[in-house]
Amino acid sequence: MSDANMSLHGVLWKLCEENYTQVRHHETQRSVVVGVILAVAVAAIGLITFDHAIAGPTDIPPALLLIVIGIFGAGFSMKHYERLRLHAERARRYRNALDRLFPGRPIKELKIEADLAIAAQFPWLNGLQLHYWWLVLNLAIAALGGALLYLSAFSPIVVT
Repeated sequence: MSDANMSLHGVLWKLCEENYTQVRHHETQRSVVVGVILAVAVAAIGLITFDHAIAGPTDIPPALLLIVIGIFGAGFSMKHYERLRLHAERARRYRNALDRLFPGRPIKELKIEADLAIAAQFPWLNGLQLHYWWLVLNLAIAALGGALLYLSAFSPIVVT
């Protein structure tokens, strides 16, 4: 490999590493925020059910909070997914450019082999995308808030 190719190799590798670091950062941030949202949701549900009833005006604010944090969490998760995809795409392009410096494109060959092995091992999971799970979790919190809001405002429940 020529000196110019060695320099290009180093630059492409650093750019690839930096973008993979950003991918991990966005996934970690999303995970932490969703964890906080879940903790707040549990606390709100605890407030609503503390008196063994879902009824009256005191249960409306925590139910509204569930709706707001669920919608916020869904939007936050999707924004971080968009940022994650941006950095993953950049890293993929740097990796592909790096691969073109080697005869036979060994990096791409190894990636394809690994992808095929995992797809064969987990065929039904392979098509499921993780960001949909994060989205559904947050929307479920908002939907639960909507249901509790309805119950507290229009159809009270008292548990003895």
